[in-house]
Amino acid sequence: VRLVVTNLERDKDREPAFQQVGALGNLARPELRSFWLNQLSHANLGRQAQAVSALAKLPSDPGTVAKLRLLINDKSGIQVVVNAINALAGWDAKVNADIFQKALTIKDRRNRIKRAAESALGK
Repeated sequence: VRLVVTNLERDKDREPAFQQVGALGNLARPELRSFWLNQLSHANLGRQAQAVSALAKLPSDPGTVAKLRLLINDKSGIQVVVNAINALAGWDAKVNADIFQKALTIKDRRNRIKRAAESALGK
């Protein structure tokens, strides 16, 4: 796994050689948390979204929660925001209700963010 992570860390382009890293995320290995946190700022939005999903499979921690909350804005990619909402809802929907309320105001063409926020709020 370490060799795979090392190669993925070097793959920083907007169009990375390895676009799909979900299988690595499905391993849910806590020792990869720092790798996934670094992937949140990857140039490729798909890698960012997959990083959020991978983090969601790990136990919640305050630092990760804070980073995911910061991703819920109108500048992040739509799937990144949706995945962040889902992750936070899975960890503790009540504590994160304020950020879900904020997400209701973020516009996207297909209302994916709004639907994710409504679901997280139990609407």
